[in-house]
Amino acid sequence: MKNKIIFIINPIAGKGKGRMIETEIQHYFSQKNVEFETFLTESIGHATEITNQVLTINPDIIVACGGDGTINEVAQALVGSNVALGIIPIGSGNGLAANLHIPKTTEKAFETILNAKINKIDAGKINENYFFSNMGLGIDADVINNYAQTKTRNFLGYVTASTKAI
Repeated sequence: MKNKIIFIINPIAGKGKGRMIETEIQHYFSQKNVEFETFLTESIGHATEITNQVLTINPDIIVACGGDGTINEVAQALVGSNVALGIIPIGSGNGLAANLHIPKTTEKAFETILNAKINKIDAGKINENYFFSNMGLGIDADVINNYAQTKTRNFLGYVTASTKAI
């Protein structure tokens, strides 16, 4: 069991599930004799800022609660540190979480954080940015950029972003 866990939550992830997950985290982890704190992101890039700030208190795990964008922002700041990345997949894609076999149900993901063995993963780097699961060029990058600018966080959002890219 870990001593200090930081949760960085994207409140708009998962069609608003991010807004509810903080309560679930508080309920579950307060019963587990674990020291934890939660932080909510406010904008793109804020998860990286929060991660850099909380690294100074040397937590055991920093958990990204959101989709691939939130996870990427947290992981960017953890490269080269000894702090583990945890993931609660509540985004629309959850590609890295799926590749790492992280459970989709919240409680099972919580259990994974408490009980999992820590493994290193590879990271790629282009210019000054790391990537951890996949990356795209050309139309792929354009679709993701368009999707990031939409408020529709579902399949229709991807269709709209793809149509715009085409």
